[in-house]
Amino acid sequence: MKHPWSAPVSIACARGSRTRAVTCTHDALLVLFDDWPVIDGQPYFSALEVCTAVAEGQKTPYDAQVAFMAAVSAAKLDFELL
Repeated sequence: MKHPWSAPVSIACARGSRTRAVTCTHDALLVLFDDWPVIDGQPYFSALEVCTAVAEGQKTPYDAQVAFMAAVSAAKLDFELL
């Protein structure tokens, strides 16, 4: 399952200055693994952990979005709510 978010976001990714729409926990995991600029720090690892917990049914999609946005903030990525 993709676990949709109630408030999707668009973020500026690390590679090629492109933007990515993140509409669900699955999208967030793909961005964290494939396009994240700083693979370090507590917010990044927390986002990975929470998104994985959502996939396992232990956390909610809202929890994933909160953790992901904390990682976005820590990485100083530009974002826009969709």
